[in-house]
Amino acid sequence: EAIIHQLQRKKHELGIAKIVSHLDNEQTEKQLVSEDGTTILTQIEVDKQSGTVAEVSRRLYEVVKGEGIRTYLTGNELVIEDFVQSTQQGVKKTELFSVMIIILILILVYRSPIVPLISLLTVGVGYAVSLGIVAHLVHLADFPFSNFTQVFLVVVLFGIGTDYNILLYSRFKEELSRQERVLAAVKQTFRTA
Repeated sequence: EAIIHQLQRKKHELGIAKIVSHLDNEQTEKQLVSEDGTTILTQIEVDKQSGTVAEVSRRLYEVVKGEGIRTYLTGNELVIEDFVQSTQQGVKKTELFSVMIIILILILVYRSPIVPLISLLTVGVGYAVSLGIVAHLVHLADFPFSNFTQVFLVVVLFGIGTDYNILLYSRFKEELSRQERVLAAVKQTFRTA
């Protein structure tokens, strides 16, 4: 009850448009309080102009956390925001994992510390350029963008880029043994790979 009263006092500060609680009347008390009395729901409607979902939820969490009482916030926007945040963290982990696996595979295959670095550099440049192109498409052509777009770019570009680099390096090694000059081996590699 103290938390609900505090929410009502700070309504304007928190951007709350409406609060429905068990304190309103007997009918809402029957609907919002569990039979055993251990759980109480309170519906809070927040004005969309009061800030981003992350900002509003942070402000609400500061008010609703109470001593000896477990409080939770939920709702469509909060669930979507959590999903977006976890997807972003997943993208970062995927990128890190991809880089480590690529380095490991390339070191095992080529037994050279330089080849993985060159491969990652070229794939990284391809990723940065692709992300820039997608950003321009989003801005100029209303191209649909989601968190999965970034995941898709990471997976596809790191996967295909590494495969293509392995193909190029293997082909170059073959051509080095056939050609007299390095430049001729490079040209033949790009023609046939």
